[in-house]
Amino acid sequence: MKNKITLIFLVLSTMLFTSCDNDDDNIGATAEITVFENGTPQSGVTVHMFRSNQGPNSNFFRPFYGNRSVVTDSDGKAVFLLRETFDLEIVNPQTTIYFGVFGPNDQALGHTGVTVQIGENVSANINL
Repeated sequence: MKNKITLIFLVLSTMLFTSCDNDDDNIGATAEITVFENGTPQSGVTVHMFRSNQGPNSNFFRPFYGNRSVVTDSDGKAVFLLRETFDLEIVNPQTTIYFGVFGPNDQALGHTGVTVQIGENVSANINL
């Protein structure tokens, strides 16, 4: 009896781990945001992402409410891998997403918005 329980546990564990979804399979689109200051790309800047109902005209456009953040690379680019399930609207073919850079006291230094469809790769700039 003990061997059967152990065997069942091993089979269930194997099924659980082999059926886990790979996050890369759920990538629906990408957004590349480049941050500039006086025309120069800025590295090491944190860019925050917000859904359409949390845009710059809402009270929720603050880092605390951001859905995700990415730090810019040496070329000033922050690449967001947008997942179909969590980031993009499945029912509506287009999704508007906002990106912002913040300073002390959550002061917005710059922001931009992009409209993206599943399968697209979009890019935008934020000028500080």
